[in-house]
Amino acid sequence: MSYTLPSSSVLEPATMQRRRESNLAPIKMDHQVRIVRVVVDGSTKAGREILRGVILYARAHTRWNLLPYMDMGLPRGEDWAEDEATLYGSHHGGPLQEILARGRPVVGTLSHHKATGIPIVCSDDFAVGELAAEYLLERGFEHFIFAAAGDPSQAAQQRRDGFDHGLRQRGFAARSCDLPDAEDPSAHYLSELTALVPTLPKPMAILLGHDALGQSVINTVAGLGLVVPEQVAILGVDNDELHCETCSPLLSSIEIPYAQVGRQAAALLHAVMSNEPLPEVRLIPPAQVITRQSTDVVAINEPRLAEAFRFMREHACDPCGVEDVLKHVLVGRRWLEQQFIARFGRTPRDEIVRVRIERAKQLLRDPHLPMETIADRSGYRQVQNLICAFRKTVGQTPAAYRRNLLGDAPHRARQHGS
Repeated sequence: MSYTLPSSSVLEPATMQRRRESNLAPIKMDHQVRIVRVVVDGSTKAGREILRGVILYARAHTRWNLLPYMDMGLPRGEDWAEDEATLYGSHHGGPLQEILARGRPVVGTLSHHKATGIPIVCSDDFAVGELAAEYLLERGFEHFIFAAAGDPSQAAQQRRDGFDHGLRQRGFAARSCDLPDAEDPSAHYLSELTALVPTLPKPMAILLGHDALGQSVINTVAGLGLVVPEQVAILGVDNDELHCETCSPLLSSIEIPYAQVGRQAAALLHAVMSNEPLPEVRLIPPAQVITRQSTDVVAINEPRLAEAFRFMREHACDPCGVEDVLKHVLVGRRWLEQQFIARFGRTPRDEIVRVRIERAKQLLRDPHLPMETIADRSGYRQVQNLICAFRKTVGQTPAAYRRNLLGDAPHRARQHGS
């Protein structure tokens, strides 16, 4: 199951502007062969996906000769002096300073590159925090911790700020906990978290700065005699499957479209090399929350309301309607509507639609599924009904959502009926 920020959410005007600026159309085809270095951390999903996005753009719109550099431990050869431009996606600043000294076009792909003054495309980490707040609030949590490790990219700080902003919009706040560096082997205990978690009422939720902290935090919580997710829900960021699916229980996480970051960064570099004026900073919003076991719970103290919420989540796509919920929980329509509006700010019918749309978003990730199948599995008997509900909720059609999600492969989706 996945979750994205609802269209009705209150966002700062600056945030909306950042999101409007996230779509960068490619310029005309470049037929000149150019040597372009791509520096990323190949050990992370972010680095690999950024490189994949660069490759997709370059194949479609340029004749670049791409030279990936994915391991900072490897020596840099003399051929670096021949590079005509660079896409830089590493936390290590030394090579970047050498590249900048050559005076050739450079585009960055990480938050901390803003300080260098070069054009960048990166994740909108403030929006990541906002999405996390909305997601956890929708699940009924009222007590929160933000936990981060050493983060040279400053992404964690921006995620923390967005998380605080999203919570404060609804009258809540998060405690912060700076953990030892996740990459430091001497960081064998998490004393600050161990001291903080018992002080908050349960159930509670923890947002991690990165997925890499997942297993350590889950182990720390278990060591306190607490159960994940019933007492402590844990949400990561990046949706790095290798980290998320080796956690026990499996770690829910916010997916960031790093391939889109790579595509947009390549398009920006393409424009810079063509002397076209463009904004200096471009921010790509998060894609969605991928729900796994670590947050698969609803923190609601009213048993009948909790059961209604659970029933909707499990059966909305069967499909079911509000009448089915009322028969299952044995409560009145007015009571259920009052409870939902007071707790979640929406009606039971709205919740059923939300669950169906989230299911449709998940299915749209598969380019081979025809739209008829997606509609049926999302609880809609006709494709047109799905399209209308999707457009009203998300602000675009399922086909447009799929194209944005799959990047430079829209033709595959069209071939399968979207």
